[in-house]
Formats: sequence, C-alpha cells, structure tokens
Amino acid sequence: MLLSDEQLKIVEISKKLTKNQILKINAFAGTGKTTTLMQITNNILDRNFLYLAFNNDIVKDAKKKFKGNVVPTTVNSLAYKNVIIPNGYNLAKQSFSAFYVGEILSIDFSDAYDVLRIYSMFCNSDYKTIDEI
Repeated sequence: MLLSDEQLKIVEISKKLTKNQILKINAFAGTGKTTTLMQITNNILDRNFLYLAFNNDIVKDAKKKFKGNVVPTTVNSLAYKNVIIPNGYNLAKQSFSAFYVGEILSIDFSDAYDVLRIYSMFCNSDYKTIDEI
C-alpha cells in the first residue's frame, strides 16, 4: 500500500516515541487511520499497542488485520476490565415499575408512570439536563 506523505510522517514520528508517550491520530472516517496504524505496528514489533474501537464489529475486524502486538478492544470493555471488575462493582439493569416509583416518591400511580416516561425520554436523548425535556 502506498502511503501519503502525512501517513509516512506519522509512521516516522511513531518510531521515535519513547515509553509512555502517546501519539494521537485524529481523522475522519475512511481517511486511512487503520492503514496508518497497521504500518506503525508492523514497523515497531518490539512494542505493544492498544487499539480502541467503539463497537465489537470494529474490534473483530482489527483482530484479523493486526499482528499480536496490538490489543484491539472497545472503550466499554477496557473500562469494564479496569474499573468495574477490580473494584467489585456490580452492573445491573435497573427496571422500575410505576408502582415502585410511586411508593418511593409518595405519589400516585399515574404520576409515577409520567415520571418513568420522562426519565426514559431523558435517558434516550441528547439532553444535558432533565429540565430540557
């Protein structure tokens, strides 16, 4: 594969990185980030690399493309393995009934149902505060 001048520069910079230095490549989809990373990891076989992806399909694809010195994982999986498990946290999906919410908040069933509906709308939105709903 023929790399662009910018990609070649990134590969050369990566060769000079010292331990714990970070090289961030920020580019739009389809611009050659993965190709550039493959060149970097193929040129620096004595180091390990972390490839962070946003979904499992990308991770599966990366496992096929990269050599053994690359650890592809999702951001969520990395957080789970390094925060949730070591601290003994228990993640469980919470399911609240209108009856339960009404009892906790001392409100009637109809109001509790509305609270749950608004809560659900907020959790599935891009709003920063519930007041925006």
